[in-house]
Amino acid sequence: MSFSTRFAATIGFAFACACLAQAQEEKDYSSEEDSKLNRIIERWLQQHETEREHVLREASRGKNGELNDDFDDWYASLGGDAKGWDRTRIQRKNAGEIFDRIAERLRHGGPILTRSQFIGYAREHWKKDKSPPWRPPQAFDTGAEADRLFKHLDRDRDGVLAQNELSPVLRTSLKPWDSDNDGRINLSEYQVFFAYRLDRVYRSWQQRSEKPLPILTIMVPEEDRPRIARAGNLPPGLPAWFEQLASDEDGQVALFRMASGEMVDR
Repeated sequence: MSFSTRFAATIGFAFACACLAQAQEEKDYSSEEDSKLNRIIERWLQQHETEREHVLREASRGKNGELNDDFDDWYASLGGDAKGWDRTRIQRKNAGEIFDRIAERLRHGGPILTRSQFIGYAREHWKKDKSPPWRPPQAFDTGAEADRLFKHLDRDRDGVLAQNELSPVLRTSLKPWDSDNDGRINLSEYQVFFAYRLDRVYRSWQQRSEKPLPILTIMVPEEDRPRIARAGNLPPGLPAWFEQLASDEDGQVALFRMASGEMVDR
């Protein structure tokens, strides 16, 4: 094999490796961005979970997330036994907070809750369709979340997202978000994209969920809000069923669709 042939083969192999590495990097980067968006939603939903949901999540640890509705099983899973549920033996923070919540509401000052106290409290406060929030609901800070994700994506810390830092979704739909047409995305531009992108992801959560999810209020800068709602350009915060019922793609739900019962169970 001649030198020129070997040289060309070496260059070709190096180029192929570089393309493969870039493709893998973009794949990982895309997955990372999707993971971040979903984690934002998961964290927000946890902040808005009911007391029942919070207790069930803690009690079902180590059981593949599965636990029946028998409060006796919840009591045992959290550490209760025939002698009671002893606060001094609780090691997990979440379990301790649950104990303290029950004790406070029952005005119980001792370190041990009896099974009957636990079951009585559970029957009153942990009903499927009526359970108080675990914590006071917090407003979603769209700007702060957008800023955090922007800084994470801005790997060279130059204050803009260059082509190699854009997610595949943003790269393929760059023009509407690149207001100064410089081929890059700055923070103010990203904040607008973030609001609409997060809204799309949350709507997919609503469509997949077996129960109604709380309304996620996503704020968009006033000057960047669409003046007319159209399919594919709806304002953030609308529930998933709105887009499903607006089947004629005019961005509106006709009164006859509401009256016909199409909104039932949505």
